[in-house]
Amino acid sequence: MFWKPSFARLLSRINTLRARASLNHYASFQSLRRPDFAITSIFDPGSYNFISVVHSSTRKTGSDVLDKIDERHELLKRTVAAFDEFARQEGLENRAERDHSTRAFRIPTEVYIQIFEWLRCHYRFRIKDAMSVSHVSRRWRDVALGTPTLWTRISTIRKELIEVFLIRSKTAPLEIIFWTKSKIEGEPDIGPALSDFLAPLLPHLFRWGSLSMSRVEPHFLAPHLLSPAPQLRALTLSRHEWQRDDCHELLSATPFIGGLPCLRELSLAGVFFSPSSPLYAGLTKLHFRHVSFSVTLLSLLLRTLSESSPRLEELHFYWKFLDYYGAPSWGVSGQILIGQTQNPFPLPSLREIVIKGAIAAVARWILSSIYPSPSVRLEISTAVGNDEGLRGVLPSYSDVLNTLPFLSSIDHLHVLGPSYPHRELLSLHGKAGGIQLLTIHFTPNPYTKSNYPDARRDILRSIGGTQTYFPSLEGLTFCDITTRQFHPGGLTQVIANMPRVDQLAFHSCSRSLVEALTINGTQKPFPHMTSLHIHRSFITAETLIKLVKSRVNVDDVHIDSWTALQESNFRAACIDSCASLDTLILSQCDKIDTSTVAVLKKLVRDVQWDDSRHIGS
Repeated sequence: MFWKPSFARLLSRINTLRARASLNHYASFQSLRRPDFAITSIFDPGSYNFISVVHSSTRKTGSDVLDKIDERHELLKRTVAAFDEFARQEGLENRAERDHSTRAFRIPTEVYIQIFEWLRCHYRFRIKDAMSVSHVSRRWRDVALGTPTLWTRISTIRKELIEVFLIRSKTAPLEIIFWTKSKIEGEPDIGPALSDFLAPLLPHLFRWGSLSMSRVEPHFLAPHLLSPAPQLRALTLSRHEWQRDDCHELLSATPFIGGLPCLRELSLAGVFFSPSSPLYAGLTKLHFRHVSFSVTLLSLLLRTLSESSPRLEELHFYWKFLDYYGAPSWGVSGQILIGQTQNPFPLPSLREIVIKGAIAAVARWILSSIYPSPSVRLEISTAVGNDEGLRGVLPSYSDVLNTLPFLSSIDHLHVLGPSYPHRELLSLHGKAGGIQLLTIHFTPNPYTKSNYPDARRDILRSIGGTQTYFPSLEGLTFCDITTRQFHPGGLTQVIANMPRVDQLAFHSCSRSLVEALTINGTQKPFPHMTSLHIHRSFITAETLIKLVKSRVNVDDVHIDSWTALQESNFRAACIDSCASLDTLILSQCDKIDTSTVAVLKKLVRDVQWDDSRHIGS
């Protein structure tokens, strides 16, 4: 092996040093017995050898003897320190040789660079991570200093560190982040702090890749950003301590005079620039937070996006105050706006629309005013009032075919009960082929005195009405729905026109809702249901068997095992026009046991039971 000769030489050197140290130690000991001369051993760090020095002297007493003793002690301490330095250097060389023999040292530099770049792209990356990587070893430090992208994130106000990162990042695009602490948020302090932060960065404005300014007033920022930023791709501006009145303030001044040719992502919080601003040109992502729009401003904005941002993929609106402040200009019910909507503005690349905190009128107006991609994903959190269901949020049936054609492809709908009583009505989650396309959260509108059960009934009725938004709906799942939120008797009345629904699931719902599926002479809910999934229910075995018997074909059932059951009564209970239940899935149902499942398996072709109990039982 290549390390054996070096190890042998090191071992020979150590033995030689030990022998010389023993000889010199003996000579020094003898010098104590003969005061006329002394032999002192001194360790030479340059040659790593001991040098013997002979001191001749005459017999002296008193202070001279004490001086000699002190001198020998000082020489001994220097010798020990020199040997410690020698041992340290040998240890470093030994560690370097060991590192060179490991597999990690033989990893190519390109692999290290890819690892460091992946670390830099992680969402939890911090400045201290780059510093830590460069302090692991000499090899890591060399690779880290040769990876400019590792030093492009600048989110500190320490000038010396900013200059270090600017040097190490070389010509790579920079990610600038400025966040002020509460103690310097006041107007007298934020100006100097911002100036000190931007001073070393402004000469490198030509390679800014992204800029995020939080809690900074725009009038503090505008005087500094007067030059163009040709590489800036993402801009985030958050107003300092915004209030309700600030949500309506229109800023005419635009930063980066000269244009932002590469700007693709824009996020504004409490700040709204004029719709004619060049900031909106060429965007792919546009996010608004805490900005209340009037009808005129929002219409101008959508027109600008349609003309100058044809590749826009994400459009987000988030109102902190549910747009109550601007509700009078929109109309609470939304009926005022329906006649004011014009031809929708085409946004052919728009794949995601998020509207949170808006009243139903605002959400409906936005959806009626744009023509997005056919595969757009819709997420809405809205407040509804009296007699407002999906019709109060989504466009009219004639408009929805043009603006939101993806609704017709949704094949499964999840209906979620309220997570917070008296704060949320219902939530809808629609999927097509397993892909989430629709999310709507309904909340009560404070302007109206809605009866919660009536509001929920209106929402559910709009799902399965005569003119349904979901003509391709095949599966329906109810989650966390109780009798307090929805009366079992209204299940048939609410969802009366859903001819294609054949898969039904109840997750953590009231037992009465599951029992309402039983077919009798007066009602036949979900006549085409062939699959039923019951999860976490307290339904009894007797009730479940009765429900299943009413939904199976009597000709395919062997009923000789139930002595108490009359064949004539069973035939009378069945409805010939209903589909036969084919699949039954039971999970975490307390009152279902092995004997019940044995009976059900003689009724239904496929019965799945996990033999588990309710988590709360």
